[in-house]
Amino acid sequence: MESFYLLLHRYNYGKNEEFAECKQLGIFSSKEKAGEAIAYYIKQPGFCEYDFSCFKLYECRLDEPYFGEIITARS
Repeated sequence: MESFYLLLHRYNYGKNEEFAECKQLGIFSSKEKAGEAIAYYIKQPGFCEYDFSCFKLYECRLDEPYFGEIITARS
């Protein structure tokens, strides 16, 4: 079964980083296309203030439970 890639932007904030903000940025057919989206978003207001590590990319498959690792667009 083919994979798809879920791209999120996640960061913690607050005095002790006790709060989290997470935005779903898209679902992509390849790591390369997700990488292109990251290259776009990282230059935009609301994203450029944060480190690259805030972008989380998950490889998923339809109709399968997900318990995998975060991958990066650079891997």
